[in-house]
Amino acid sequence: MRSDGHNLKTKKRKLKSPYTLTMVIFWMAFWLYELIMSSNGAGHLTEGIRNFGAAAEGFVAGYRSFNEGVLDDGYAEADADPDEAAYGDGRELPEDTALPGSPGEAGDAAPYGRQEDQAGSGDAVAGQEGDSLSGGASADGSDDASTDGVASGASDDAGADETGSMEEEVPEEEFVPMPYYFTADESYFDDALFIGDSRMMGIYDYCGFEGATFLCDNGYSIANYVAGRGVKCQNTGTRTTPGEIMSENHYGKVYVMIGTNDCPAHSPDKFREGYADLMELIRREQPDAIIFNVANLNMSAKGENENRSRGFDNTIMNSLNAAVSEFADGETSFFLNFNPLFTDENGYLWDKYSFDGFHVYAAQYQEMGDYLAEHAVAYTTP
Repeated sequence: MRSDGHNLKTKKRKLKSPYTLTMVIFWMAFWLYELIMSSNGAGHLTEGIRNFGAAAEGFVAGYRSFNEGVLDDGYAEADADPDEAAYGDGRELPEDTALPGSPGEAGDAAPYGRQEDQAGSGDAVAGQEGDSLSGGASADGSDDASTDGVASGASDDAGADETGSMEEEVPEEEFVPMPYYFTADESYFDDALFIGDSRMMGIYDYCGFEGATFLCDNGYSIANYVAGRGVKCQNTGTRTTPGEIMSENHYGKVYVMIGTNDCPAHSPDKFREGYADLMELIRREQPDAIIFNVANLNMSAKGENENRSRGFDNTIMNSLNAAVSEFADGETSFFLNFNPLFTDENGYLWDKYSFDGFHVYAAQYQEMGDYLAEHAVAYTTP
């Protein structure tokens, strides 16, 4: 008990009186009003109302789009009403629009729809019978039968037949097989003719191409060929000319490695003319043969120094090899080059591979044979 005669229970009972409660509610409402009417409070409230309104509008728009069957990217679904435009809301697709799944130009395929191509069906889009992508109906309100199954923007001559098929006629083009190198065995060379000088004789001696024909001799050159000089056939020991032996036999491949002995002439232009004449002879006599134009092997530094006075120089040799490469078209004639196998960074033949600066040892000739076998040409997969 308190000395003033009132206890806590009595005070609590007075606090709940209608007058006191009314005053508490009034002052709370007044405080809330002041807070709302302050600049910051009003601004936050306004922003909150706007955000809520925008969210509500977005929700309503999304709900409507969902009910109308429109995809997120704006294209009509495949099973939409056939009388609706492509967007599903009255708009038409732009003429230059490339539809997803289209193999090419605009209008080549239905938008995200399955394209039927069955005879007599005339369906362009699954669920859209008899209508084009742009709406299907003709200007007079009737269905245009001539456009059944044809996508909007497609050309009149796109290949559609009377049944609605969209097969497109592809003009036939002549197929030209591209050659490639592969590694062959010795039988590949059984129908080969080899024409050249003493280095070609080394291939004959050490590479084992026993079925091939070797028309080669010491010192043979393009100048000798132009002059009509005979050359020894190593297989038979008889002397003949390239023209005579090719007129009497058929060859599937012709290998030519000739030019080292043309260096002293110092005339790449005359060499090119004579080499061109030999190529024409081969193509005329052996029209189906594959021609391999083989670069001449460079000399060693020692060999060049000792024979430069006679006109042997790697600079001249390189110019002749450049001329040889011009006669390879990559389809029926090819350029082969042994030099990377046996020369240093300056293009000189390694001394360890040669006894005279010009010719290599048996092991190197065997490497040449391996190189030729690894560069056999085929036009179809073996």
